[in-house]
Amino acid sequence: MSKITTISPHKIKLDELFIYFRDEFDIQLSEESIKAVQKTRSYLERRMAKSHEKIYGVNTGFGSLCDVEINREETEQLQYNLIVSHAAGVGEIVPVEIARLVFLLKIKNLSFG
Repeated sequence: MSKITTISPHKIKLDELFIYFRDEFDIQLSEESIKAVQKTRSYLERRMAKSHEKIYGVNTGFGSLCDVEINREETEQLQYNLIVSHAAGVGEIVPVEIARLVFLLKIKNLSFG
């Protein structure tokens, strides 16, 4: 049976990071985190529906393309492209334990909503 850890808005202690580094876990979001993500998504959807205001990275390009507006129908593709554009690397392969921690911390960060 695999171990399960619940990601929540609470702080992760350093000793917990060592456990995540060493052992494999299945991850689930706490109800609190799920609600926070849903709340933020609802907020952005309402804000985009009410106006044509530019929201960096949501309906604009990134970096030097920050002034390029993305129409509402293409915002989902924009987010997909962002993920795909970062799905490559160079150099030596990162050890599995490091990759596991990087993903855990990214999920933790996004779990705040």
